[in-house]
Amino acid sequence: MNQQNNFPNLPIEDTAENLTNTTEEKAVSDKSKKKKSKVKKVLLWILIVLLVLILSGVVTVAVLIQKGKTSLLNTGSMNMNPGSIISDVVVEDDGKTIEYQGKKYVYNENMTAILCIGVDKENISDSIGLQGNNGQADALFLYAMDTSTGKSTVIPIPRDAMVDVDMYSGSGQYLSSSKKQLCLSYAYGDGKQSSCENTIKSVSRLFYGLPINSYVAIDLKAIEVLSKKVGGVPVVPNEDFSYNGYNFYKGREMLLNGIQARVFVQGRDQSKLDSSLNRMERQKQFVTSFFNKAVSKTKQNITFPIDVFKSTTDYMITDIDVAEVSFLASCVIKNSIGLEYKSIKGDMVKGEKYAEYHVDDESVYNTIVEVFYKTVS
Repeated sequence: MNQQNNFPNLPIEDTAENLTNTTEEKAVSDKSKKKKSKVKKVLLWILIVLLVLILSGVVTVAVLIQKGKTSLLNTGSMNMNPGSIISDVVVEDDGKTIEYQGKKYVYNENMTAILCIGVDKENISDSIGLQGNNGQADALFLYAMDTSTGKSTVIPIPRDAMVDVDMYSGSGQYLSSSKKQLCLSYAYGDGKQSSCENTIKSVSRLFYGLPINSYVAIDLKAIEVLSKKVGGVPVVPNEDFSYNGYNFYKGREMLLNGIQARVFVQGRDQSKLDSSLNRMERQKQFVTSFFNKAVSKTKQNITFPIDVFKSTTDYMITDIDVAEVSFLASCVIKNSIGLEYKSIKGDMVKGEKYAEYHVDDESVYNTIVEVFYKTVS
C-alpha cells in the first residue's frame, strides 16, 4: 500500500533546507526582539534618571527659595519715628502702624529692601584696613521689592546727600558721627563688611530708621562682567559726554559691553556742580536696561541669576547668599511691569569744599510711605 507524501512535488533536500532557514530566521527574530527589549529598558532607565535629576533640581531650588524668603523678610522690631521732623505723623506702639495726613497705614511685611552700592575702585575684595580710604559709594540705589507680587521699586540716592556718618579710627574704634556726604560712609570702614554696614546705617538714618535687609556692593570691574553676562546693555545717552577716551552722544542708541559699560556709569565732569546727578541718571538707564535683560533670561532659565551671582563673586561684597538670590529670582519673574523709580527731592548746593545735596525731608518720608506701607481699610 502506497503512503501519501506530506510534501508533494518537493524534493526531500529542499524541505530540509526550508526547515533550517525557518529555524535560523526565528532565532534572528528572537535575538532582535531581545535587543530591542534591552534598548527599551536602557532608555527607560535613562528617562527615570533624568526625571529624578529634574525633580531633585526642582526640590533643591524650592528649598533654596523657602530659605531665602525666611531670611529676607525678617524686619525685626520697627523703629521708624520721624519725630518732629515730619508733622502730622502718629506712630503706634508696634512701630509698624502709622497715621499720616489723615490716613492710616501699616508696614507691608512682604517688602524686602536691599541697598545696592557701586564703589569707585577695583578689587573691592582685596580692601584692607580702616583708613578712610577704601573707596567711596559713588552709586547708591535702594532696591525695594514686594515679594508677594514681584513689584520692584528703585530709589536712587544722591551720593552727596548730607547725613550723619559714623567715623572710625584706623583700628576700627568708633570716634564720632558728623554730617557728611553719604558716599563717605563707605570710606570709614574696612572696604568690605563694615563699610557696607556703615553705609546701611547712614541710609537708614536718612530714611527715618527704615529696616534694610541686605546689601550688595560691587566694584568697577563688576560692571564689565555684568554687561557681558547679559550680552550687552542697550542704552540711549541723554547727554553728550566724553570720559577716558570714550565718546557718548545724546539720542544715539548703543550697546554697552565691558569697559564701555564701566565708563558709562563712572564718568562725570567734576567741574559741574550737578555732575553726580547727571551721572545718576545714566546709572538709572544702565540698571533698568540690565534688569530687563536679566529678567528675560531668568524667565528662560531660573538658575541664570545664580550664574550671574557666582560670576561676580570676586568683584562683590554682600551678605546675600544663593538661597536669597533664588528667592528674589522667583519673585522677579512674577513682575510684568519692570522697574519703577521713586525720586528723592532736594537741592544741590556748593558746600565749603564739595557739592552737598540737601534732601527734602517730607519728600523722603512720602516716598517711604508710598513704597513700604499700605493703606489700612
